[in-house]
Amino acid sequence: QMRLLFLLLCLCLLAPAKPEKRVALYVYNRLPKSASSSMLALLQTLHKRQQIFWIHSRDYANRSSVSLEQEAAWAKQLARKVRMVQRRRGEAMPIVYDQHMRFVNFSQTRVEFRYFNLVREPVDRAISSYYYFTSPTRAVDKQQEAREKRGDQAELTLDECLALPASERTCLRGDLNILTAFFCGNGGVCHCVGKGRIECSEQDRRAALARAKRNLVAEYLVVGLQSQLPVFLCVLEQLAPAFAGIATLPLPHERKNAHPTPGPDAIAALKSLLDLDIELYHTAVDTFARLVAQHQACAARLQ
Repeated sequence: QMRLLFLLLCLCLLAPAKPEKRVALYVYNRLPKSASSSMLALLQTLHKRQQIFWIHSRDYANRSSVSLEQEAAWAKQLARKVRMVQRRRGEAMPIVYDQHMRFVNFSQTRVEFRYFNLVREPVDRAISSYYYFTSPTRAVDKQQEAREKRGDQAELTLDECLALPASERTCLRGDLNILTAFFCGNGGVCHCVGKGRIECSEQDRRAALARAKRNLVAEYLVVGLQSQLPVFLCVLEQLAPAFAGIATLPLPHERKNAHPTPGPDAIAALKSLLDLDIELYHTAVDTFARLVAQHQACAARLQ
């Protein structure tokens, strides 16, 4: 019996290791105002080189939490697109899908997937977003739409807007914790954060944050920082051969909208409104730092 066990153990040790499953789909659920324009330009270059097949979504508004049944139906729809591309281009062609959207679980579709994303310091992102919506750099119809939503408060600075009682604000409405919403996903406690949120207890809000943290750590190949974009690109290509060479591409020029610098009262108000996002951002910073430390060539770019 001992000899038989020894023989089986030797066979197990000699057996070739199972190859890692090839990732068929990389999902970039890009956050608004977080260097996504630069990333899209880089992905477009890789697509033109036929290094990846890029599926770019122009759905910019679908950010509310949906039911898990709706999520599953949408995931299956995207999985069909992936299989169609594979039939036409071959299974070896990596596919990248991007959209402003919440995390969606593709595990039931039998498509091997990994997420990646870039995040920005939440207060900084919120300030940029506030002024961007009515910026002259946007399309005229988009500017007009934003102004109509803000009504007679459309021309207020962020300081003036936040000085108003929350119940009277049309200049800044809804839940600002978009980072938590994008990483939390759909259904359950995720309804408590982001666009279209429902009123929830503090316990449920914290549960949404906990789910977002779990997804960020477990489901993402890498979550980089906008402030360290070159380092993120270096780590991305180290972890996924599909993105080989992306770190050496010239970075596109990011458009910056001039706006007043908010005062301390406005900053304090934003920090209160963005409580979940700020905590999640710190998790992203720590997770990214640990990942960069494992890739010395990328760590050198921090210096």
